[in-house]
Amino acid sequence: MSETWKRLLCTWLAALMIISYVPVSVSAEETEQVDVSEPETASETEAAILPDLETAIQTASEETVIASDVLVSGHSWKILSDGTLRITGSGAMPSFSQSPWIGYVNSITSIIIDPGTTSIGDYAFYELGKVKTAVIPDTVTSIGQAAFCWCEGLTSIDVPGSVRTIGEDAFWCCLDLVSVTFHEGLQTIEREAFQGCRLIAELKFPESLKSIGYWAFGGCSDLVSVEIPGGVEKLDDSVFSGCTSLKTVKLNEGLISIGNSGFAYCFALDTILIPGSVQSIGETAFYQCSQLGTVTFTGNPPVIAESAFAAAVATVRYPSVNTAWNA
Repeated sequence: MSETWKRLLCTWLAALMIISYVPVSVSAEETEQVDVSEPETASETEAAILPDLETAIQTASEETVIASDVLVSGHSWKILSDGTLRITGSGAMPSFSQSPWIGYVNSITSIIIDPGTTSIGDYAFYELGKVKTAVIPDTVTSIGQAAFCWCEGLTSIDVPGSVRTIGEDAFWCCLDLVSVTFHEGLQTIEREAFQGCRLIAELKFPESLKSIGYWAFGGCSDLVSVEIPGGVEKLDDSVFSGCTSLKTVKLNEGLISIGNSGFAYCFALDTILIPGSVQSIGETAFYQCSQLGTVTFTGNPPVIAESAFAAAVATVRYPSVNTAWNA
């Protein structure tokens, strides 16, 4: 128990003892003037004292800082005894080759970035493996490269609508990450941003999304369903490769190309509808999709790489009235 807590507890106990043991002496003459209403009880006295005590305890807890400093950007940071890393300031955080709090990797269990910060620097929270929660304010517009990479204990993340770009490797191998929430405003998810986040089961992208980079969700082995909004024109190479549980994929009009190995090794995928806007399907795009039973095309035949559906046996459907398919 810290000295501060000991002092607070001793003060409280002393106050109760004084109230309990102070003798009351009243003379006969004074009796007529004595207020005979019910005396204040011990519990009422405690109730009067406790709020102040609780405030003091809360203040003491909030001020228990085990490390603190100021970044070159002017942001201040502190690590509290409850495991919280708190960052306060305005503008862009700097990027790091090694963060100043990496020495407390086993102590930090949560991250709070106060409003005012506009971007999270590269490698800001890299390898903070004990972190379970992180709060990103709606003033942040970008999340830097590898910012949360190898935060393997992180279980959920809410990306506010102010964020336009999620950087390369930003959440790479956050192995316990189950829930990711995106909001309207997000435009770009860069390469390998969520690669290896094996426990994510569902993704809901905002209509504002324009780009999903190479292997951005590769190896998300528990992912079951995904819908690609119409604003995404290109699915980069290997973007969902190795999503072995992926069963339902909805591609919308507006998509122009599916990259090499885009859905390779998606063993559970059983049907796919290719919108008429698609003009090309890359090498091994659906390689080893062994459960793929039906591929439906709705427009003109795209340019399809020879190995696009290698090791997949599927029924191909296309609009019979479209003479381009019979050319």
